[in-house]
Amino acid sequence: NMATGTPGPEDYRRALMNAFAVLQEIGDIPPADPPINDEVADIGFLVMDSLSWQRGGPQGSRMESVHGFTVPLLRHGIPIPVIPIERFYANPQTLGEVKTLVLSYDAQKPQRREGGSTPLAEWVQAGGTLIYLGGEDAYNSVEEWWHEEGYDTPQQELWERLGIWKKGDGNPVANTTIAVGQGRFLWYNKSAASLADDTNGGKIVMDLLAKASVDGKPLKQPEFFSCQRGDFLAVRACGNPY
Repeated sequence: NMATGTPGPEDYRRALMNAFAVLQEIGDIPPADPPINDEVADIGFLVMDSLSWQRGGPQGSRMESVHGFTVPLLRHGIPIPVIPIERFYANPQTLGEVKTLVLSYDAQKPQRREGGSTPLAEWVQAGGTLIYLGGEDAYNSVEEWWHEEGYDTPQQELWERLGIWKKGDGNPVANTTIAVGQGRFLWYNKSAASLADDTNGGKIVMDLLAKASVDGKPLKQPEFFSCQRGDFLAVRACGNPY
């Protein structure tokens, strides 16, 4: 029934029942390996357990901090896995072929851990690319471990591990790719959620990826995005019909 208590349109109810039936069956089917496409950069978006915690207080965080970067890529046919940072820290090999990681502390904060963000910094220094999104937010002022250790924000600890900042310095240069060992670092100093609010957010995402890449060229955009589970195939055409 609809919110008014009246039955929904028949075609709408039929679509729902079909979707429910597929979901019941698809849950028991393991996902197939994604198609290999060497023309598309291997990109991952890092999330933390605290993504589900940071909601109360002076300024509730928004899931657009994740969606603002990831959804435009899916619309361009570019897959971007969401990677739990705790899993990465436990075993950096779980990244597989991922070459570019995107991180924002806007809607999540790193928890205190021995060694801090050293594994992520080492991954960048060994040749990875890290794009950091965001700047100041209300939760940076919370009395947490970063203040106890002399940082104004948790990202300062990351920047220090990367070797691009030390206590007493100003912020790193924003919107400029910085060499970090054999890798690269790029800081976009606006909130991650702003990418979802901006009508040009999708273009900004693509421009950031091009700027952070080795050759500075735009990403190759596939004609379609597909995902298969058993006999079920989901396809989104990104330009021409497919």
